[in-house]
Amino acid sequence: MKKIDSNALIETEELVSIIIPVYNAEKYLEESFNSVKNQSYSNCEIVLVDDGSTDGSAQICDRFQKDYNNVVFIRNNHCGPATARMIGIEHAHGEYITFCDADDYMKSSLVEQLMKYKEFDLVSTRIDVIVDGEHSKFDDANIPCGEYKGDSLRYFICDDEPLTIDLF
Repeated sequence: MKKIDSNALIETEELVSIIIPVYNAEKYLEESFNSVKNQSYSNCEIVLVDDGSTDGSAQICDRFQKDYNNVVFIRNNHCGPATARMIGIEHAHGEYITFCDADDYMKSSLVEQLMKYKEFDLVSTRIDVIVDGEHSKFDDANIPCGEYKGDSLRYFICDDEPLTIDLF
């Protein structure tokens, strides 16, 4: 496993770790990785966690780690995506963490948009749905659909005013 010097990654922007759990995703991995690599927010670390793939996914991840200095690659026995995400968190250097599945794609401005809400403890997002290879589009203005801070959740429903729910 390649060690990343987190001090070398930190620029003027705070470091964001993007964790990608990978299991038998060689058909999608290249495009997914490229969508993460090409974020408009420049200070990102990509943490790839191979969850015991039996196809060529691990070799692709290994190539990404060799080709890019902001990639961490961890191999693991097959334990499922939740465990792979937790392993990714353990190896992440970023102050902020987000996830992308190996068969999903990130809009190039997603991390930049999420960082506008960094004062919140949790930000959930709308998703792009892909059916039969057709992408449904989402509007940048509607990226955040929920924010958690302290003891309340502010939830956005379409373009309406946010609904605030007290959790405690």
